[in-house]
Amino acid sequence: MFALVDANNFYVSCHRVFNPSLKGRPVVVLSNNDGCCVARSNEVKALGVKMGTPWFQLYDLAKQHGIIALSSNYCLYGDVSLRFMRILAEFSPAQEVYSIDECFLEEVAQAKKEIVSSRSFGKLVVKLDDLQQAVASYTARAAEKLRRQHSVAGALQVFLQTNPHKTNEPQYHPSIVIPLVEPTADTGLLVSHAMRGLKRIYKPGYRYQKAGVMLMELSDPKTCQPDLFSHVSTQDRQKSQRRMETLDHINRKMGRGTLRLAAEGFQHTWKVRTDYPSPRYTTRWAELPVAYAK
Repeated sequence: MFALVDANNFYVSCHRVFNPSLKGRPVVVLSNNDGCCVARSNEVKALGVKMGTPWFQLYDLAKQHGIIALSSNYCLYGDVSLRFMRILAEFSPAQEVYSIDECFLEEVAQAKKEIVSSRSFGKLVVKLDDLQQAVASYTARAAEKLRRQHSVAGALQVFLQTNPHKTNEPQYHPSIVIPLVEPTADTGLLVSHAMRGLKRIYKPGYRYQKAGVMLMELSDPKTCQPDLFSHVSTQDRQKSQRRMETLDHINRKMGRGTLRLAAEGFQHTWKVRTDYPSPRYTTRWAELPVAYAK
C-alpha cells in the first residue's frame, strides 16, 4: 500500500516557519514577476480566492481584509522541501518525490502486538499425538512471522476447541498462557513451551475441531533485558539466532516447510481439506509450470 503525503499551503507555511507574525493572517505567495497567486493560506481560501487569480484583481480585496502578498522564494522552498523529504524518508523504506511539497511513500505496517496461528482441522481430532503435531506446526508458523517482524515473544497461549455446532457432543474450549522466563523467537523453544501447555489442557474423550497458538508480549530483542538468573549464555543466544536465520533462509529459498522440527510430523491427516488444489508455481520446484514445444 502507498501513501501520498502533501504539505498544506507549502509556500505559505515556509514563510510562517520563519515569520510567526504571519500565523493566522491572510497570506498569498505570488508567481514569477508577482503575476498570480500560486499559494494561499486557509484565511485567503475562506475569502473565495482561487488558485491562479491574478494579483492585480485582488487589490481591493487585499486592502479590505489585509491580505499579505509575498514574492516566491524558491531558494527557501527548495531547502525546506529537502528537509521535509528527508524526514519523511525516515518513516518508509521507499519514497518517490512527486513535487516540491508532495511525495509517495510505501506504507509499512506497524509490528503486531500479538501473532496468532490457528486452523480448523480437516476432520475432528481425538489423539494427543495429532494435536501435538498441529500445535507444533502452528507454533513454527507463528515463530516465522515473529522473526519476520524482528520481535521476540515473552509469553504464548495454547488453545483448543471442539465443534460448537455439534450440540449433541460434549464441549470443551480450554486455553492456557505460558509465560517465558526470557523472551525468544527460537522455534524450538517456543514449540517446547507450547507442547507443555497443550499437555496441561488436553483431555481425552473430546473431538477437537480447532487448535491454535498466540504469541504474546512481543518486543524488540534489542530492548529486552536478559533474566539475571538465566542459564542461557550470550553465546547460546547467538547460536540460536544463527540457527533461526539459517532455517528461515532455507525455507524462503526452497519453500516453506522444507526444513522443520520433527515435532511437526510428516503425515498430517488433520490438515485443512484441499480436495481441489492448484499448483504452487512460485514456491515449489516440483510444481513449476511445464512448457510444451510443438
